[in-house]
Amino acid sequence: GRCRGEVGTEVRLSLRRDGTTTERTLRRAATGGAYYDVRSSLEEARGRRAGLIVVPAFQRETSSQVVDALRRLEGRADVLVVDLRGNVGGYMPAGSAVASRFLPPGRTVATEVGRPENARADARYVSDGVGAVETSLPLYLLVDGRTASAAEIFAAGV
Repeated sequence: GRCRGEVGTEVRLSLRRDGTTTERTLRRAATGGAYYDVRSSLEEARGRRAGLIVVPAFQRETSSQVVDALRRLEGRADVLVVDLRGNVGGYMPAGSAVASRFLPPGRTVATEVGRPENARADARYVSDGVGAVETSLPLYLLVDGRTASAAEIFAAGV
């Protein structure tokens, strides 16, 4: 479950394992925010410069943060690397919006198909081309076993 309440509030947990109960007291910290913000840097190795963009999760602000990162790296990098390792996924429309930065308009990013018993309608995410990056730089995506949900779909779509 989730821990809710004011930042700094003490939370008591009772953990039971093999018939033994252990009490722990934790202090609630702030969540979201800067931890999930996009980070970028210019990394140099073997005479090449890689523009590294780390995307820990897809939130509403992620697309504009990626655009800001691309602008900071413009003209300085030989390759672009989008690091999705450990990306927890997040808001699928945000993942689609970020994919739109790298894809031509009209390209299908993903299609969601709901179960027949589920009232949720099917959804199709299509690149709108708004803010698309005009670059001839090679693009590399880094993923791992913890890359999940919208991040996996972003990687497959791009």
